[in-house]
Amino acid sequence: MKLDALAIFSRADGSFAVSDPLRGKLDHEATSVCLSADEVRNGRIGVTEGMIRDWVRWQVAPDRKTFDQFAAVLKRLSPEDLGTLSPGPPTRLPRDPRQIPTIEHKYGTVPVIQASAGVQRVLLLAYLIIWCWQEHLLAAEQVGRPPLRSMMVIVDELEAHLHPKWQRIVLPALMSVGDILSSDLAIQTIAATHSPMILASMEGQFDPATDTLYHLYGAGRGVTLEETPFVKYGDVSGWLTSPLFGLRQARSREAELAIDAAKKLQLEEEPSSDDVAAVSERLKRHLASDDKFWPRWLYFAEEHGVSI
Repeated sequence: MKLDALAIFSRADGSFAVSDPLRGKLDHEATSVCLSADEVRNGRIGVTEGMIRDWVRWQVAPDRKTFDQFAAVLKRLSPEDLGTLSPGPPTRLPRDPRQIPTIEHKYGTVPVIQASAGVQRVLLLAYLIIWCWQEHLLAAEQVGRPPLRSMMVIVDELEAHLHPKWQRIVLPALMSVGDILSSDLAIQTIAATHSPMILASMEGQFDPATDTLYHLYGAGRGVTLEETPFVKYGDVSGWLTSPLFGLRQARSREAELAIDAAKKLQLEEEPSSDDVAAVSERLKRHLASDDKFWPRWLYFAEEHGVSI
C-alpha cells in the first residue's frame, strides 16, 4: 500500500532532503529537493528564502501563527542544560546587511549564526519542519487538494553535536511535534544513532504496537538490518554492554584489559605476589577508586600478600 507523506531527511553531514508529493503536481516543481546546511540557513533561489530570512519574516508578520508554531517546536526540542530555546529580537552584525535572528537561553541572547553546533543543528531541523509544512499547505491550496496528514522525519546521527543531557530528551520530543503543526498530522520518526543515551531515552516511551527497533550491523562483506526486541537495559552501562553495542565492559579499553588480566590471574593455582602487585598497579592506574571490581580484587590481593 502506497502512502503519500511529506518527508524530511536530516543527513549526518548537515545537509537535508525534503519531499512533498503535492509540490510535484505543480508546474515546474520537483517533488524532492536536496539542500546543504548553508542553503537551509541562507536560502536557495527558487526554492527557499532560508532560515535567517524566513525566521525574521515570520517574526514580524501580522499573523504570527507560523512563528508561534516555530517557537513551540523549539521549546519542545529544548535541552535541560540550556533551558528553553526562545526566539529573541533580530539584530545586525558587522558586514551583513540582513536582520539576523537571535536565540535566547539561560546563558544569554546569541545570533543564530554564532550559536553552538548542537543548537544550530536543532534550529535548522525545527525550521525545516515548519517550512516544509507551510510550503505543503500552500501547494495543497494551489492544486486544490487537502493537505496530507502524514509526515516522515528521518534523522541520521541524531546525537551529533548534542550534549548527553540533550540526547536524553531529543527523540521523544521530536516524535511529539506533530500536534503543534496540526491536530491530525501523524509524524513517523526514523532515527539512526550510535548513542546509548538516545536509546535509554525511549525506555518510558517505546510502544511495541507502534514502534520498532532495528539493529544495523556488518555481516561479512554485507550489512544486515535486523528487527530487535526493545529491552530496558537501565543505565548507560547496561545499554553499552547489551547486544546492540556489544561492549564486554562499559569502561575504557585499558581498564577492560586490566580486569581481564586480573581475572586470568585469579584462575591460576599459585599466582606470584609480584604478578598480583603488577596487576594491582594496572588496576589502580585505570579503574576508578569506587569501581565495583575492587572488592573482588582487594580480598584476592591481600590473600597473596599484596596490600593496596
